[in-house]
Amino acid sequence: MATPESLARLQQDLNAADILLSKIRKALLYEDDPQKRLKLEAELADTLRWIVQFQHLQAEVKSHPDLKMPALERSQGNPFNTLGIVGVRHFVGRKTKLEKIKKAVDDGNSVILIGPPRIGKSSFMRHIYEAYANEGWQAVFFDFMEPIPVREHYAALTRKLGATGNTYQEVKAAVLGRSVILFVDELESGPKRGFNAEQLGGFQSLARSDDNDTRFRVVAASTHPAKEIYPMTDRISLPYAFLRPEPLATFSPVECAALLQHYLADNALTFTAEMQAELIQISERHPFKLMRAACRLYDNLLDPEAEEDWKALYAFDLINMM
Repeated sequence: MATPESLARLQQDLNAADILLSKIRKALLYEDDPQKRLKLEAELADTLRWIVQFQHLQAEVKSHPDLKMPALERSQGNPFNTLGIVGVRHFVGRKTKLEKIKKAVDDGNSVILIGPPRIGKSSFMRHIYEAYANEGWQAVFFDFMEPIPVREHYAALTRKLGATGNTYQEVKAAVLGRSVILFVDELESGPKRGFNAEQLGGFQSLARSDDNDTRFRVVAASTHPAKEIYPMTDRISLPYAFLRPEPLATFSPVECAALLQHYLADNALTFTAEMQAELIQISERHPFKLMRAACRLYDNLLDPEAEEDWKALYAFDLINMM
């Protein structure tokens, strides 16, 4: 039978495990060395086993009402203290937007998610990526935040499709006759990585291909509209015209409440209705701001005698992390 202590120990690193899972999966997309892939796959299996173990213990606790979760100490971790891409298990809210994007892609469209920094674009796109990777598509991820030239992304794409090459022409040859969905994060950094308007225009041609055996879609994310990243010069056609813009905005009040409740699930420490309302107000319903405000309030509740004001620390976070 699970004990409160064992569950608390597992709960300490649960958020870190989700972040690690995302990083390992991303590394596998680009790694071609067989030995390194074996090591990554072993780490992936270990992480998945750990999460399954936690879920089994969590189910056991729920089946024994007399077994209560202990109050967590600061050293046992703050459930809101997570900064990376949110794993699928922690995906909360935006269900309607997700369904809208999937329908658009299923109907043959390509999409660009546009929103301010840390609004959750990468996490949202990662969730779509996981969905299509499980539906028979060859799903490929380009992250232009990485300081590597686009030709390395091209090389990873062709390898995944069982081909070779690191040019657009070789990518096109590898894509023809397949169902490929390309996810491009941080598109605003594309020009710095060598991804120019002509290459984007080439992807537009692929996405609009008349070849019945080829399905090619792009789902991109950016803080700026594509027309600002690739402004018109002397081109007649717009290379970004195939990217249907979709704004990614703040959460609704209901989604904010659901996010807070999700991270506090099975936790002895909770927020009152008044606390939740204050968090939603000061965060302006921005998901990252909400997580940081909740993190600071959570620490304050663990240590009410702390000299530092949690709101001041939250303001400090916004200055240094946004």
